[in-house]
Amino acid sequence: MTPYHLRAAALASGIEAEVPTLHEFESAAQSSPQNMVLRALVLAVADRDRLVADLPGTVAGVRRDQLLRWDTTSSTWLGTDLEGRPALVRILDRHASPVVRRVLQRDAEALAGAFDHLRLGQEGLVATFDEDRNAPDIPAMWVTGAAGLLAAPWPNLSPEEMLPAGRTVHILCLTPGRSALRDNVRALASALALAGHDDELGRSMRTDVPDTPEHLRLRLAAGLRDSLVRRRVELVDRWRNTSHAVRIGRLHHAVERLQHSCPPPAGGGPVALDVDGQTVDVHCDGRRITWGPDAARVYDPADGFIPPEARRLIRARARSSHPEAARSDRITTWVAAALRLRTIRLLLESQASRASSVS
Repeated sequence: MTPYHLRAAALASGIEAEVPTLHEFESAAQSSPQNMVLRALVLAVADRDRLVADLPGTVAGVRRDQLLRWDTTSSTWLGTDLEGRPALVRILDRHASPVVRRVLQRDAEALAGAFDHLRLGQEGLVATFDEDRNAPDIPAMWVTGAAGLLAAPWPNLSPEEMLPAGRTVHILCLTPGRSALRDNVRALASALALAGHDDELGRSMRTDVPDTPEHLRLRLAAGLRDSLVRRRVELVDRWRNTSHAVRIGRLHHAVERLQHSCPPPAGGGPVALDVDGQTVDVHCDGRRITWGPDAARVYDPADGFIPPEARRLIRARARSSHPEAARSDRITTWVAAALRLRTIRLLLESQASRASSVS
């Protein structure tokens, strides 16, 4: 029995508790004596309470943290060993007979291929594993998780008995058993989803669950192929966006350098005639450009262009009939060209912003 399966059975029996107690199950069984499911659950909870009573905090060099599974003679816990590594420990009942201890020894032999570090001691069976600190890799988790399911004869595992970490899924069980592969594959998919590592392969595994090792291998091969195709498309898109962003950045830098290398020409002259027939002049001291009777600012190195005034200046020169308007052409031509460069620079900045948000 596992806490996960016990909670599911409790909910099915109308008991809504995170950790159902023996009293709650006995009360439910008392009202329905013919219910054999409740009878089995009462005995399972009684075994749990008996096995965990008066257990020390550290057993066989493992500090107990979370109960994962129990049967009539042992309980399995997740914890940490003396070196701080994650560890499993299956603790025998203190009154276990020699027969039960020999069963535990045979269980250790049956699970030898599923764990790299497995040892049998006087207090129980201990397995330790190294933490995988790699970035989460869902396809790799599916491969290692499926390999773990096929490495030993497992009982009906719960999602809580599977620990996804980095590129690995650790099977947190020290009790061999016999169950349908499809149930454990479904538990693996649920464990990955609960850990936030859901994907198309996991969703398909929960709806169309493989029931044979060969079917599982074929489904994994197809899922990994699709994953590699998606990853290739993502990498190509990222490379294309990065390359595009680099080109945009270089062009933007070239436009800025061009604009800074060509300051406005110093000078001045008439631009046009106003409605009263008075001459409207433009002036530039080599840095700032002003025009009109009020010396309206067109360009300033600190603030750049004042676009409305710059456009009015260009329109006035285009419509001008002043006989000496050509004297101001160097300034108005510079303003028109610099405005076009400003537009190009703004477009490049917008494209660079979109490219960075996509990548």
